[in-house]
Amino acid sequence: MSYWEPEEDYFEVDENFEFNTGINKLLDGEVEKRLAERVEGYELALERDKKSQEEIRNLKSNIRELENQLSRSEKAFKSEGKDEALRELLGGFKLGDEVWFVKSHYKSEKCSVCSGDKNVIVEFKGEEMKVNCPECKGYGSNGNTTKTVERGFIKEIEIHTWASGKQFNLSMYVDPTSYKSNDSMSLRKDNIFRTKEECEASL
Repeated sequence: MSYWEPEEDYFEVDENFEFNTGINKLLDGEVEKRLAERVEGYELALERDKKSQEEIRNLKSNIRELENQLSRSEKAFKSEGKDEALRELLGGFKLGDEVWFVKSHYKSEKCSVCSGDKNVIVEFKGEEMKVNCPECKGYGSNGNTTKTVERGFIKEIEIHTWASGKQFNLSMYVDPTSYKSNDSMSLRKDNIFRTKEECEASL
């Protein structure tokens, strides 16, 4: 009696198997290498782009700051030019300036000759006569004036102009700081000084 015996599976190995396997490994390695290079290049590009964007922001910020500085400089230049023009027109002064001026202090004292009676009795040709006191000129008192150097700030400037003759006249109102005053002092330009030393030299 005969039995059927199955044929053994037969697998023939490709003679180029090892070569093909090596080639595939090389290709896979090359793909991985190039992919890694691409990823690294992409990351480097992102980093460069990030730095570029930051540099651009910094440049824009610097440009804005320079523009602001230029604007402030232009305003300051115009303001200084305006101030200089005002000073030239107003004799070297402008509102708000600190200035020095001379203040006169008048003190009235009873006449030491007539004791305030305004008259004295004199004898003329054997007769007594009442005449005006020669010391006080009949006023009964004598005045004593002293001058001091004072400091203040220009609060108001008044300009008068004429069609002929003198071109203009300046009156400056100064608020004193060294003593109490209900009203500003009205002073001519020639009676106002920039420094204490100049004012003292005018006494």
